[in-house]
Amino acid sequence: MPHSLELDGLHFPAFADLPPHGDAPLRGWVLLGVVFQDTSLLSRSVYWCRDREGKQFTVALYFDNGVPKPKIAVGNTLCLENATTHYFLDGQVGVRVEEPESIKVLKTSLHALTTLNKEMRVPSPEMKCSKCGKADSKNRCAKCQTLYCSKECQSADWTAGHKRRCLLAGQLVEWNKKYE
Repeated sequence: MPHSLELDGLHFPAFADLPPHGDAPLRGWVLLGVVFQDTSLLSRSVYWCRDREGKQFTVALYFDNGVPKPKIAVGNTLCLENATTHYFLDGQVGVRVEEPESIKVLKTSLHALTTLNKEMRVPSPEMKCSKCGKADSKNRCAKCQTLYCSKECQSADWTAGHKRRCLLAGQLVEWNKKYE
């Protein structure tokens, strides 16, 4: 399947385009936001994020007691499935996350994720090995579909930094299958 995912459309709305809480007739979108401030308290995890348009919004985790909270750091990108706008008691407008499975944390910036997605959208006319450039390479990374000519090149690329890129590319491949 060719990679045709767009991170700025129906399935990846900006914060301003989210439906209000309780008014979401459909499911099937992901709000992406990069964390720029952690304002968590002992009892509640709260983060300030920016979406792809630079709009700031709050993300507050409301998990049941005993449910582990994800490790989130400034600079990470939060992926919030089927997010809706929520009006908090303190007057803030943001996203209230109640289901742990609806949040994914990517240890990269939104800019880096968008750049990688654009690179993946460019079709390669030749089946070249990602490590050495050898033509007619047929082996693929199972997670992200990166091409390799041999297991040796794949292993060498893994230690050279593919591991981090693979996690991000794998998420993009998963979304491409789900939303295209």
